[in-house]
Amino acid sequence: MAREILPMTFADYIEITKFPRDYQKQYNEKASEMSRAGFRGAAHLNMSFKLREYPIACWLNMAFNKRRHTPSLRGYLSYLEDSYPDVFKELKTTGVAGSVGSLDQKTREMHTYITGGSGSGKTELLKSFVFHDVSHGHAVVIIDPTGNFAGSVARWPEFAGEGAQRLVYLNPTVLAGMAPVLNPLDAAHLNPTERSILANQLTDVLAQVGETDWTPQTETVASACFQVLLNRPGSTLRDLRLALVEPDRKTGKIPPIAEELIQLGKQHPNQEVADFFEYEFLSSQYVSSKGSLRAKLAHILRDSLFQSMTTGKSTVDLARLIDQGKVIIFDLGAWGDNDAAGAFGRMVIAQLAAIGMRRRTEFNKRHTPVFVYIDEIDVFMCKAVLLFLSELRQHGMHLTAAQQTVGYNLSVNDKRQLLNNTAIKFTSGAGQKEMLQMMGAPPEASMRLRPGEFVGQWGPANEPFKLATRRDLLGKTRRMTDEELRETMLFQAKSYYTEIPDRFAVQAPQPSLATYQRVRKI
Repeated sequence: MAREILPMTFADYIEITKFPRDYQKQYNEKASEMSRAGFRGAAHLNMSFKLREYPIACWLNMAFNKRRHTPSLRGYLSYLEDSYPDVFKELKTTGVAGSVGSLDQKTREMHTYITGGSGSGKTELLKSFVFHDVSHGHAVVIIDPTGNFAGSVARWPEFAGEGAQRLVYLNPTVLAGMAPVLNPLDAAHLNPTERSILANQLTDVLAQVGETDWTPQTETVASACFQVLLNRPGSTLRDLRLALVEPDRKTGKIPPIAEELIQLGKQHPNQEVADFFEYEFLSSQYVSSKGSLRAKLAHILRDSLFQSMTTGKSTVDLARLIDQGKVIIFDLGAWGDNDAAGAFGRMVIAQLAAIGMRRRTEFNKRHTPVFVYIDEIDVFMCKAVLLFLSELRQHGMHLTAAQQTVGYNLSVNDKRQLLNNTAIKFTSGAGQKEMLQMMGAPPEASMRLRPGEFVGQWGPANEPFKLATRRDLLGKTRRMTDEELRETMLFQAKSYYTEIPDRFAVQAPQPSLATYQRVRKI
């Protein structure tokens, strides 16, 4: 039976076209060994044909074109077009040629930055990345403030039937009277060092809420309170807001939670924290700071969706779900209030970063790789994102950040960190000059592209190329049926949702779980 000769993988192609003479030399040495072993004529040819190197050596001898077959993605696609035209035609027809699936996976583990304005196809490119990760069994986390990207992925048929067990779809408006809970102060699984790091990250999250002043005194109060509450089982952000209420002017009394916080604070193992609660927490110099912090908390807690998803015992264990390879989707599209949605998203990112920091100390444990997608990164930028970029990739935490225009609404330092610490970049449309410059592409390269086309760079040492997104994932073409969706959401409700207390329930009709009026809109 004739042996089927398959195309080289992208990784093999790159290695061989970088050093073609070395590869030919290795093959010739093996062929000479067979001659010395006594193989001649047809026997020698048959033995040569069984060698893995034979078809590649033939291609190098007869078809390799140094100018056309460069060690790059463009060269690899030229190799497929020349030597395997049927394969290339199929890839081109489905829109996979040059897509994520055909690119080097090792480079894929490096951080990614995607920019593209409205109508560019940015969401479709993100879906191509996610589909690749889902197909390869990776854990995925999606944080989406618009709901477009998140809702589309949640309806993929891969999550119907038994596939529902892999999906974790978190949207506080999808089921009337129910919501998932991810309490940022649930920290029983963290060690003291990790709790201290999380306390500082949560402090940074609050600093970005609203437009009220944030002073060193405010930061001191917030950090100290978080240090204590993360050690107290059952703590919530509402507890923190009440603990900041000043003593009654007539009676001098403070809320019970404030008394408890002070007593726990005095016993804290960090002496600076203990001293703060012993001598400074109730002093007049911190009255204004506590008022500012209390106002920020009140601002986001007044949002019923934020309160329902952060108050109470967590129903979502991020670390466990990631280890199980789940696809976790935070759909924040219905929130409306970017302050509340942004604060919640940043708290999620802070908890993900805490998981990454824990991985740094688990030297002998094999960790599940997780690919974290943050759309509209400007809404969620915080110190935890910078921690992802600088330290967590080597611990299996891989970030894909996206926004409409490069660096929009980011500080100079944050934009520089995002550009310098992402090895994979894609862009389309106007206003992307810095992105193109980082790729080594001409400034006009992203103009006149059709929707779904991007200029990209796969690794800092590779030349830029044009990529078209997969057409089989466009829009609503890949969707489970409404009945499958109903069953999938029923599984989500049983696994990750809890009833919302009436005092902050989202106002909506009260159908049974079988109705799912809002589900059909995701």
